[in-house]
Amino acid sequence: MAVNETINASLAITQEATSIYQDMIVPFILTTWDRFIDLILAPYLYQNMVWIIAPLIFTICIMEFYFTRYKHEELGWNTAVGNSVVLIFVSIDLFRQIYEGNLKQILALDVASIPMTTICAGIIGIWGLGLMVFNFWHILPKRFSFLISSALPVNTTAYIAILLVYTNMATAEGIIPIPLDIHTILAALLLLIVLFFLFKTVAVLLIPESKDVVAEAVATAKQEIEEAAEQEKKRLKQMKKEDINQENQLVEEIQNSELIEQRRLQEEIDEEYNNGNLPR
Repeated sequence: MAVNETINASLAITQEATSIYQDMIVPFILTTWDRFIDLILAPYLYQNMVWIIAPLIFTICIMEFYFTRYKHEELGWNTAVGNSVVLIFVSIDLFRQIYEGNLKQILALDVASIPMTTICAGIIGIWGLGLMVFNFWHILPKRFSFLISSALPVNTTAYIAILLVYTNMATAEGIIPIPLDIHTILAALLLLIVLFFLFKTVAVLLIPESKDVVAEAVATAKQEIEEAAEQEKKRLKQMKKEDINQENQLVEEIQNSELIEQRRLQEEIDEEYNNGNLPR
């Protein structure tokens, strides 16, 4: 009897898990995959966006090919600032696309019902402005800042924003607006990963790595100097911290010595009072 109950319970759990997989997980994966295909085919269906997307794709190709050939070089803060400005320009173009010929709509916007297209254009502009400030003042760690400010993530983000705005503004037959939801976000991440490996593979196959020994030696020396400077900075910071601790400890010892001396003098005075040597 107990064995049958255990088997029935196991079967029920298996059926429930299968039902969840078929009713929730599979449709979720298929919807995300369909959204990924929509992101790829959108420029073909709405060709007006090609004029702003083409420079982004061209920039990705050139930059990925360049850093594949010259692996010893790094992005640079100036290039990071320039890449972040791209997002600001894309945001301006998106606002132009949304409100061209009717700028008064911007002043009449209701905060409670801002269109998704406006939100998307605003997010891209704020993100670009934030990146520009962070890169201009070197606020973020260099490697992280160069990673998020390189051509591929910046231009892919701009590409997704352009698709969201242009497809939602389209009225032509066959154009299905792409919503900003979890499926679009996951599809965008998948597109970023696919583009990364695609451009890396093409670059490795077509662009030979540079054999510039001098430039590579200079880059290696520069990296070693930067690493040594960073270690020296950490060492000085640690020494400063230790000096502060030693100074605090010395001050505390002096204060304790003064306190002990005051107590000793007070005891001598009290003893003189008790012996009658001092007037009360």
